[in-house]
Amino acid sequence: AAEGIPVRRFSAFLPVAGLTAEERRRAVAVGGNLFSWDLPLAMLRERGVSIVHAHTLARLGGIARLAARALGVPLVVTLHGGVLDLPASVRADLAAPARRGIEWGKALGLLVGARRVLDDADAIVALNPGEAHLQKRRFPGKAVHALPHGVPTAAYAVDRRDAALAAHPELRGRRVLLVVGRIDPVKNQGWVVERVPALLERLPDAVVVILGPVTSAEYAASVDDRIAALGIGRGVVVLPAYPLLDPRLVGLYQLADVVVVPSLYETFGLVALEAWSAGTPVLCSRPAAGSDLLIPGENGEVFDLDDPPGFFRGLDAVLADGRRMGETGRALARASYDAGAIAGRLKGIYEEVIEAHAARRGGRR
Repeated sequence: AAEGIPVRRFSAFLPVAGLTAEERRRAVAVGGNLFSWDLPLAMLRERGVSIVHAHTLARLGGIARLAARALGVPLVVTLHGGVLDLPASVRADLAAPARRGIEWGKALGLLVGARRVLDDADAIVALNPGEAHLQKRRFPGKAVHALPHGVPTAAYAVDRRDAALAAHPELRGRRVLLVVGRIDPVKNQGWVVERVPALLERLPDAVVVILGPVTSAEYAASVDDRIAALGIGRGVVVLPAYPLLDPRLVGLYQLADVVVVPSLYETFGLVALEAWSAGTPVLCSRPAAGSDLLIPGENGEVFDLDDPPGFFRGLDAVLADGRRMGETGRALARASYDAGAIAGRLKGIYEEVIEAHAARRGGRR
């Protein structure tokens, strides 16, 4: 909207009965299998559409599929979360709300072809090469691309540390371990909390800063309770989410000595790219480092969640050589993951898909 691009929103709902307010809120926050009555009509009224790009599967993706077919334009689908490359434990966690409620939206999914979104897509975009490889095996002959997130790297080059310290003066003079991500079991902030007593013994001036939107109130409460039980309030600061590119958020990335990513699973390491764009090294759990962005000893370190001593060895290595690792990461982000370059690659995908779709329709564009 700031760039003058018109944005129109639509209403959606979760067709599952019997959920608590918290279960419903969390299901919506992590994607959920939503449906909308007004979205199909709004899309079908659009004119001059060249392509429909869905960033979700299930029922909303089915609506996008239906609209693309009705408008006679190609459909591109981006997989922001893993589909074939998704750990069973994470899949079960995402599906839990629907299992606890009464699902009444199956007929709506059938109506829009929710199960055929990927089958009928003209192109599939995955955030990491592993998912792209599995989708190519599943759909031989279909256009499948590995296209990562992009980061506006120039925005992280402007020094915003004063903004961060003005908002959080308690961080001044401290060694900051920053953990960014939604407060959710998958992001695994509680694992880092358990390490704080040992961390403070080794580094009395250290502080863990946990920042992100709460998508699981129950999990957030358990993290708060554990901080209180361990008596480590001086070593942990929990902050609410800041908007993308907020000067305080950028400043926290720049202020941090290391960004810690303890996740049980990550489709793509966007937090790592943001950290590197700010010149900060990353200490990442092995499951979260699966996108191969992190090169141990070069732009950060990797640790195993079942090896706490390995976490501290990695932390020592990063703190000892953080400036070089951060600058190596910054160079990688600028060269390969700047938002402008990624947008250009996406534009190329659009052009290829539109040409192929026109050819199948006898040259009509």
